[in-house]
Amino acid sequence: MLNPLLYYIKNKGKGLLLLFAIVVCVLGVVFVSTIILSISDTCKPLMVYPYENFTAVRLLNDDKPDAESELSEKAALSDCIPMKVSVFDFKLITVSSSSMIMNFEDKTDIGVIMDKCAVQLTEGVLPEKGKNEIIVHENILKNKKLKLGDELNSYKITGAFSGKPVFGLGYMDSTAAEEEFKQPRTYIVFADNDVRSRLKELSADDWKVYTIDDANQDLDNSFSDLNLILAISIIMLTISISIAIAALVFSQYASRYDEFAILNTIGYKKKSIIALIIKEILIISIVGWAIGYGLALLGIWLVYINVYRNTGQTMNIFNIVALKYSFVPLICSVLFTLIPTTRKICKTDLISIIERRN
Repeated sequence: MLNPLLYYIKNKGKGLLLLFAIVVCVLGVVFVSTIILSISDTCKPLMVYPYENFTAVRLLNDDKPDAESELSEKAALSDCIPMKVSVFDFKLITVSSSSMIMNFEDKTDIGVIMDKCAVQLTEGVLPEKGKNEIIVHENILKNKKLKLGDELNSYKITGAFSGKPVFGLGYMDSTAAEEEFKQPRTYIVFADNDVRSRLKELSADDWKVYTIDDANQDLDNSFSDLNLILAISIIMLTISISIAIAALVFSQYASRYDEFAILNTIGYKKKSIIALIIKEILIISIVGWAIGYGLALLGIWLVYINVYRNTGQTMNIFNIVALKYSFVPLICSVLFTLIPTTRKICKTDLISIIERRN
């Protein structure tokens, strides 16, 4: 039985060169795709996760009479909490996004809002009613390089919390709050799917209703072009390196026709020789993929520890999309090397090679 490892054991230099090319390709694809996908991963807690717990409803028509009465027909007013939103920049690895601060009137209990949003205070204290004070997610402190007692959008930070959604919660100065909430314009509504459906029935001319589905759609639209660029870049990179690998393998096997001719002469059929080639290419490609993917995970983990974690950004070290992309160079390298090499073997009269030598 032919040993598929024998050639590369005896010719370590050629095996290592081919292995290096595959490792670099897989490493590059996984690392780049994970970094780019981390932008979306970071934006989800900012743009999507808050709306898992509530729906935002905004009054567009200031002159509309009995606005609260109309809203109460769709949801219980006890679940409709007036708020004022302010936004601030949240820096990402290459661009920037935004997060929001939700300010409430004094009669609103911030603790209840936290419970409904499934966030927990980790340091500091809750904001004091009647003052420009807020609590923010831990990742905001890291990203903005702030600490308790500092100000963000003119609000004093009194505490930090943890949880899936990334935002700020707080109160306003009593005088400003009295004026702002005299005629509420924006509400958060803690609602189940049935209430969300009823809220969508509100007149689009008078109300803007923003649900978790809208948040997901906006995120997908924001990253559709980036995902397309990522896919095209990976395909181009993979095909380019795979062609180079195919040329390298083809040249290596071209120098082995004497070996194949001898095997054919002593009784091994072409299909056995082709099976040997397939096993060799598969083994070195799979080993190269495993090493490349492992090194990529190590590199991604180091980037997360030294960069992402300290800036409040999110990165999935094991990303299922990046894993799928990693199989593209594996498949391309196997196909681009097997097809021309086995085709050449099939068309070559191996016995004649020995005869010409004689």
